[in-house]
Amino acid sequence: MSINVIGDKCTGCRKCLRVCLFEAITISEKIAQIGDNCTLCGECEKICPFNAIIIERRKNTVKNDYKNIWIYAEKENGRIHPSVFELIGAARSFGTKLGKTAALVFGHDQKQLAELAGAGAQIIYCLTAGNINSADALSAGNALCHAVNLHKPAALIASATLKGREMIAYAAVKLETGLTADCTELGTDENGLLLQKRPAFGGNIFASILCRSKRPQMATVRPHVFKKFLRIPDPAASAEIIAIKIPDEILKNRIQLKKRITEQNGENLHDAKIIIAAGRGIKNKNHMKLITALAEALGGSVGVTRSVVEEGWFPYSHQIGQTGLTVQPKLYIACGISGAVQHLAGMHNSETIIAINKDPEAPILRYADYAFTGDLFEIIPEIIKNSTEQV
Repeated sequence: MSINVIGDKCTGCRKCLRVCLFEAITISEKIAQIGDNCTLCGECEKICPFNAIIIERRKNTVKNDYKNIWIYAEKENGRIHPSVFELIGAARSFGTKLGKTAALVFGHDQKQLAELAGAGAQIIYCLTAGNINSADALSAGNALCHAVNLHKPAALIASATLKGREMIAYAAVKLETGLTADCTELGTDENGLLLQKRPAFGGNIFASILCRSKRPQMATVRPHVFKKFLRIPDPAASAEIIAIKIPDEILKNRIQLKKRITEQNGENLHDAKIIIAAGRGIKNKNHMKLITALAEALGGSVGVTRSVVEEGWFPYSHQIGQTGLTVQPKLYIACGISGAVQHLAGMHNSETIIAINKDPEAPILRYADYAFTGDLFEIIPEIIKNSTEQV
């Protein structure tokens, strides 16, 4: 796609400037100029009363032989990532207009194939090659594209993990199709297109996105977002198994995995029942000891906001929010967290939310089930003291 301004028609009326959310348009010598930050959203083309702005769009290349919805079965430490089973369950609930639900997995481990079938996968594509390295986005992405070109899925969905995001983005560019990242909701419209919804403009609006002209329709979904779609595993379930041999010549490994380093004392926040989360209100790195002490007293885990990570006060592996983890604990205690939409996106489905904040106008208080308005440096020690006395 490209955008052009017809100089003979443009009058410099500035109407296009007022609708451009990205400030990509300027007026020079009474003619609109389109900057490099244009996203081709088309609002300027719609508003122009003189038809002076033209967006040249690619012709529709969709063919009827694209069918089924694929779930990329990412592995973590040799096991199927838990979020894969959420995606399979979700696809079975909304994806019938797209065809069958299929899983795409590297290797052919019989136990893993049984797990995928038991979760609801109706077809399982097993990718095999002598030189496959699923840790390398380029190698895995090329293998994925080979499978897509062979079997033509209507949609392809992956978990929005670090590995999944990198690989699926590479594949989308190579396949010249659209990709919606970090979706919070998926479905199908009346025409059977994949309806992809995600927060936009800092969470102030929710965008509904369709990929009308290219295939496969591609999206990533954050882990735990579709937890409600998990199906009870059916050990008797079976799936059609299709093996795909990946030619060695299309595999270009840039990364060789030498050693996997696990963070010492690392915690799996995805499975935590209680999370004590700290925001900028904790003021400095030394005060994180207070958060850790509260977590230990309550038998919980420590989470943090993006600002805490950027200050270097706690590791990224504990970051919760739109650019971190999505969690659903039974109890979430937010300490010194204002409640920006980016953070709320990662924890708003917690069963019970308690907020501690000295600002009575902090947005987090509107989402909390219980709120303490006061100094966290006075409140937290009291909670620790009371919990210790009860034990």
